[in-house]
Amino acid sequence: MTTNPFTDPQAFLSTYWQKKPLLMSQIWPDFESPVSVQELRWLAEETLVEARCVKKTADGEWLVANGPFEPEALPDSHEANWTLLVQAADHWVPEVQALLAQFRWLPTWRMDDIMVSLSNTGGGVGPHYDQYDVFLIQAQGTRTWEVGTVCDDNTPMKVGSGLKQLQQMEVTQTHQVSAGDILYIPPGVSHNGVATSNDCITLSVGFRAPSHGELLTDFFAWQAEKTRDSDRFGDADRPTTADPHRITDWDITQLQTILRHYADDTTELKRWFGSVMTEPKYPELMPEDLGHSLQDWQEALADADSLCVEPASRIAVDEVHLFVDARVYLRSNAQPALEHLLLEKAPIDAKIALQLFGQSEGQDHLLLTSLNQGTLYIS
Repeated sequence: MTTNPFTDPQAFLSTYWQKKPLLMSQIWPDFESPVSVQELRWLAEETLVEARCVKKTADGEWLVANGPFEPEALPDSHEANWTLLVQAADHWVPEVQALLAQFRWLPTWRMDDIMVSLSNTGGGVGPHYDQYDVFLIQAQGTRTWEVGTVCDDNTPMKVGSGLKQLQQMEVTQTHQVSAGDILYIPPGVSHNGVATSNDCITLSVGFRAPSHGELLTDFFAWQAEKTRDSDRFGDADRPTTADPHRITDWDITQLQTILRHYADDTTELKRWFGSVMTEPKYPELMPEDLGHSLQDWQEALADADSLCVEPASRIAVDEVHLFVDARVYLRSNAQPALEHLLLEKAPIDAKIALQLFGQSEGQDHLLLTSLNQGTLYIS
């Protein structure tokens, strides 16, 4: 019997998560695509949406174009061997975003986005591997998936196609999927999907996996901002040196003591990690600061229907902190109703929202920054 992560997540996490692929046939029977072919074409025309079109020519050449696209630039509906990729469709289509609720057995801050691919027969992006976990949900039409061996930085890659494709792929599994099937692929496992029908729609639920290099660079930059000019390398009680040109083990121990001081600061580590893992996928799309006053927002709410959370916002908590789009607040500054609004992204009635104002200075600050920086919006 196939392990079902949606009914027995612990069994899946223990056996498959970041370990080996899993095909879940008809895990969601009678599944209907949450986004239509026409909606995907419209999204690919939008300036704010990241989209790509991948075509494979008759002689095997791969052509890649980036959106936004003019309607006439998109492939004809009867043409073969093309794929339209729409990134972060969950930011734009509520029905796509609703799918994320099925994955709440994993931390929401680990989620990256849901990319949607629309393909006609023969369409795909070629053999490749990802550095993150991905659930490939077949939403409409049919596709053949080839799954291969584990790859790493030493795996030979093709050059010049504009796609991160493998030079060769050793296939170990082949699966024909249809609507309601889900294929889980761990990081590093090679895979290749080819549409076997027109209007083939596949949803890729991807997860955030910052590299160690990114984490180290960001963490020490975070800590560096908090150091004083007087915080210096020191070597009190150093022993005499026999070789004036040598950096000794004693010197390295002094350096390690300094670095451990910052790495072992659990409070700052939590603050930094919560901030970096709630950074928006597209921070350039979030307003820097709209500059409105608290009174401005209250007046706007008085004439509105509801207070909503921007779908692209990333929000998390730890025992003490509330992390909102990389900003850090104390949880004690947010009443349960406001915290629930932010975490669950469930709109609340404008009249109820007005009651959140004036409760405390900390909560007013949280409301004001969240409204002015686009986390919250009025509908």
